[in-house]
Amino acid sequence: MASLGTDLRRMREKQNVSITQMAQHTRISVRHLQSLEEAAYGRLPGGMYNRAILRAYCDCLGVDPGDYLRRYEREITPIHDEQVKPRHAPRVPIIAPKSHPIAIWTCGLLIAVAALYASKDWIASIFSPYLTRPVPELATITVIPTPPGASRGQAAASADDLQAAEGDIALLQARASVPASPAETGESNSLQGALRLSVEVVDDCWISLHSDGSQVLVRLLKPGEGHTYAATERFYVVIGNAAGVQLKINGMPLKSLGEPGRVVRLAITEQNLHELLAKSTG
Repeated sequence: MASLGTDLRRMREKQNVSITQMAQHTRISVRHLQSLEEAAYGRLPGGMYNRAILRAYCDCLGVDPGDYLRRYEREITPIHDEQVKPRHAPRVPIIAPKSHPIAIWTCGLLIAVAALYASKDWIASIFSPYLTRPVPELATITVIPTPPGASRGQAAASADDLQAAEGDIALLQARASVPASPAETGESNSLQGALRLSVEVVDDCWISLHSDGSQVLVRLLKPGEGHTYAATERFYVVIGNAAGVQLKINGMPLKSLGEPGRVVRLAITEQNLHELLAKSTG
């Protein structure tokens, strides 16, 4: 079967129309007309222009261009498919975006903080012996009040002693390394009074002592120290380590004040003396 271009050329020659005459009539260049007759569609402008040239060619010869346009479509289909066949695009390497240094440092910091928070209990258990010191358990305080049979004046005096001693507690730690002043030692050459309190220190211990409402001692006592004080009516003593001292009243030992580290507040009068003495003393 002859190609479309061959049939067009035969039809033109049969009508005795030269290629030059057709070019003048259609205003299409001779080169394009010859390319159409030779089926050299690649030398034509392409697309709709090729169909326009074919249509003008048929109109010049007075034939219906419909059949020839359909034949043209069939002939160019393989070429068209080859031209429009998608080609694989060149593979472009994927480059990951560069991370900003600030973002990296921020992520690292958040991870470190989370790790520290998760292990806080473990860290505390390791370093707590080096960073903490035992403190007195202020919640376990023993107070021996004025006995019910005491006079009204004695009860008021005990309240005054309590208020004064409460202020002394705040000064105990501040005076840890300060030597005692003569007023604080409170030891007189002539101890006069109905009550004589002896303090024997066996372990480091904070002590605040009032005698008849007057402060006679506020400081940290060291093991081996011994002091004696006198009072006419009463003593009021705050002891920061219940097991750190041994107390005697008029030469008679008092009963145990409590376990080590316990804070004790103690009022001593003639009325409650029998309650404070150790059992062995009767």
